[in-house]
Amino acid sequence: MNQWNLGSNCAGVNLPGAAFCEFGVFDRVLDQSEVSQLFELQQPLVDTGSMEAPGIYIMDGQFKIASGTSGQRIEITAAEIAGYNSAGTKQFYLQSSDGQAMAGGGAVILNSAGFEVHTTGEANIFSKWFNSEITTYTSAFGFANLQKTDPDSHTYGAMNFGVRHNASNQSGIACWLNEVDVTIQKAAAWRTVLESNYDKVRVVGVPFRVGTGTADPTVGVENGVLFYRTDTNKLRLRAGGAWVDLN
Repeated sequence: MNQWNLGSNCAGVNLPGAAFCEFGVFDRVLDQSEVSQLFELQQPLVDTGSMEAPGIYIMDGQFKIASGTSGQRIEITAAEIAGYNSAGTKQFYLQSSDGQAMAGGGAVILNSAGFEVHTTGEANIFSKWFNSEITTYTSAFGFANLQKTDPDSHTYGAMNFGVRHNASNQSGIACWLNEVDVTIQKAAAWRTVLESNYDKVRVVGVPFRVGTGTADPTVGVENGVLFYRTDTNKLRLRAGGAWVDLN
């Protein structure tokens, strides 16, 4: 270790009235026990004031940066990196013990159990996914939201996900209780086009079209399938393992 005396002349004689202090410069990194011994001398390596005051500290082999003691600040300790707003409320952190992270004042949490996004309110507050390559609708985004009600005002809690093109046009799927609904908003008007629940599937308010072609399907065909032959203008039903004309 090299020792420097600040406040002395070149002959090593202290100048009258000059401030005097000593600095130690080490040629290697101290281990934890050595740092602890230095701290026990009540001569902290950095900052001789309170450990809670703004500053940079090394104590017992641990490192801390505090940009302030209250209000808006960022703190780095052995336990975490954390940020606080002007009211002193923690807004984000990254923990060293388990790697858990929190952001958005608690709205986003990442840990070993997975990824959580906490939202409140209805369809206007949700998770969004953007793709910068979308040029036709520059405001388009994918969304997912767990909310109190779906577009049909069912109050059982609905999981909605889909795509939003702009303020008046979007489409998505709402899953609630034992039902799955496909809904579309066009020119600010909502329409449910398909309802599917445990007992039935219902097409709502739009024409229903079956598959068409000039030959009966042969792959993946089960009894109950409808098919329209465009060459004979016949609507056909698969029944008993064969195709039957219905008109």
